[in-house]
Amino acid sequence: MNFYFVYSGGGGAGDWGGVNRIWNNAMPDYFKDHLLIKFGDIFFNHKGSKDLLRREQWLNTNSSQQWLTDKIGIPVLTTPNLILDVGTTKIVNYIDSHFPNLSKIEIIEKFDQMLFAKQILDKYCDFVLNSNIRNAVTFDIPNPFKIRNQSGNPIRNIFNDANCKSALVDKCIKYANYTHKRIQDQSRLLTILPGFLRGKEITNYLSALNYKPTKLAIGALIDIRSTNDFEDTLKGIDKVLNLSSYEKVHFLGCGGLKKASSIKKTL
Repeated sequence: MNFYFVYSGGGGAGDWGGVNRIWNNAMPDYFKDHLLIKFGDIFFNHKGSKDLLRREQWLNTNSSQQWLTDKIGIPVLTTPNLILDVGTTKIVNYIDSHFPNLSKIEIIEKFDQMLFAKQILDKYCDFVLNSNIRNAVTFDIPNPFKIRNQSGNPIRNIFNDANCKSALVDKCIKYANYTHKRIQDQSRLLTILPGFLRGKEITNYLSALNYKPTKLAIGALIDIRSTNDFEDTLKGIDKVLNLSSYEKVHFLGCGGLKKASSIKKTL
């Protein structure tokens, strides 16, 4: 198993939240070499902001090296192990906050419209190439389980019916193909695989791609609460795909020792 130090610039973490102070003196070299950063934490505002995009970062930040160096305060070179996650939950939260009357399908279509109108995918591809990133997760539309009201209670968990899941799968395919067309190198991509797909749905999904993935990022796993269901999901995916045949498999939303132990035990 490979484990990654995960930095999130949103929420209480702020701008590195002290990581910059321990980078040289206390952080093990292994974690410096196995780092995950989120595109959305660099370039997207929180849902309460007027504009989704953090304009200064959007206009002036072009690579992970530039951003990390700015945050840490010393020159930082990214390693081949660095993972660039998309951080698209911020987009869904922004849409839900600013367009509260949209239906489930309308939220998905609004996400799609914003992605291309604001040239977000183009920026993502340029960022990957400028940074020479070898492990870039392709875009998906996450279930907005993190949307909460002021009392901390979930407002809605919306993308769970069959029509929504079908639309989410179609968008994942669309975004992966667009990203590959721009980057022209599947070895740079951790192609998203929705974790709710089963059996032939998995092979149909991969056959709809215009390239053959060599690395995968399995998403939608955080919604699986039961340990037995989580392990059965992993076994089902592995039975179809033989995950050991892929160069790298990244499990999204699987932080913590409990799920890490389940992954190691199961695979």
